[in-house]
Amino acid sequence: MSATRVYVSGDRLAVLVDYILEPGLEDTTVSEVITQGESLGIFPKLEAAPVKSAILTAAAKSHRIAGLVLATGKAPTKPVNGSIEWSRDFFSHRLVENPKTGRIDYRQRLDNSIVATGDTLAKLIPPEPGIPGLDVHGKPIAPAKPVSPKLRAGSGVSFDENANVFTATTDGRVRHAKGVLAVDQTYAITGSVGLKTGHITHPGAVEIAKDVHTDSIVEAGGTVHIAGAVEESVVIAGGDVLIGHGIIGGDKATIRAGGCIEAEFAERSVLDAGHDIRIRRELIQCMTHAHGMIVIPEGQIIGGTTSGVFGIDVGQAGSHGNVRTMLVAGVDPVLRQQVTAHYARLEECREQIVGLNERIAPFKLRLKTLTAILKKALEELLKELEKAEAHRAQIEEELGHLQVQSKELLKSQIHIRRRVYPDTHLCIGHAKYIVLNEVDGPLVARINDDDILTLEPEIAHP
Repeated sequence: MSATRVYVSGDRLAVLVDYILEPGLEDTTVSEVITQGESLGIFPKLEAAPVKSAILTAAAKSHRIAGLVLATGKAPTKPVNGSIEWSRDFFSHRLVENPKTGRIDYRQRLDNSIVATGDTLAKLIPPEPGIPGLDVHGKPIAPAKPVSPKLRAGSGVSFDENANVFTATTDGRVRHAKGVLAVDQTYAITGSVGLKTGHITHPGAVEIAKDVHTDSIVEAGGTVHIAGAVEESVVIAGGDVLIGHGIIGGDKATIRAGGCIEAEFAERSVLDAGHDIRIRRELIQCMTHAHGMIVIPEGQIIGGTTSGVFGIDVGQAGSHGNVRTMLVAGVDPVLRQQVTAHYARLEECREQIVGLNERIAPFKLRLKTLTAILKKALEELLKELEKAEAHRAQIEEELGHLQVQSKELLKSQIHIRRRVYPDTHLCIGHAKYIVLNEVDGPLVARINDDDILTLEPEIAHP
């Protein structure tokens, strides 16, 4: 008597048998297997010869068999999931070794997240489906569904459905969060800039919720807005630099802006603005230059050199301690360089003209006897002279315009609303005035009709 059980595996990919084989009952066992296989709907049907061969082979090892495989189906092939192919690793911030010292600068990091308009950011690689299998009943087995990457274009990013490519539509910083790929024009820092963040470089605007700590560098193509203070650091912006509190320079801070600079106060710092510099309280021992105006109507300037191309408006200048304080207006270093360069070009041009005239003079003395070759040489020299004189005229015209601009700058004024202290030096253009005694305001320093810099009470206009 034999005990036989034919069954199908849970994945429907194998026909298995358990049995206890008694000697002399092999054919009975095979018959039972075939019958049970038919009842289970095995397709194609089990055949006696291969079944008997498998049973006898197994029986040679043991008469009690469990899980003998009689037939198998075909498993489906696994699908290939879709993926995101990044054009580079945008999200790593590797530390950089200082080439001079060979040490790691923990503030200097290789930031790969900054991109330009038109840069390719990523490509979607579509999934590949699996191939269906076949179970032991002759029925298909569906493959698993492939996973498609979840990524869509956010602000500053476009998606080409034909090429499956994401492209930056603006300069900025790449951000990937919650399946959205974006390029931010404004880089928002929720805390302070320091050792934790490293130096900051961004092509657009930067917003800092707190402070910029010592030895940090912030560089931005747009406006930099700092809610807190700046400590002994460098901030460079293509637009404005707006500081909620002050600048604690320690002779190490430098603030440069293509636009305006605004702060509560600044001490021992270098400030350079393409437009105005506005300080609400004090400017103390700073090197300050504004290509517009210096505006501190309620505050004071103590020490240092403060230059506003189009003038200065300050509440108080100098201090009780008679700290040397330089206030300069009407001086544009760029304009001065242009004037100097034009004078140098003019001198070169004049020397060229003198040299050409010296070369031409002998030809003019024997004009009637010149051969054809010499006449040709004279013609060439005269053409050179004509060009040189035209060039001189052009330089003189440009120089005239620059001189007019320089003269207009001499109309700039220095306004002192409350008080000026001794050892305050006032300069407008090349003219100077040194304050020897404390004087109450309101005062105005200007160049009078005699080209003399004067400091006089300012008359309020109704």
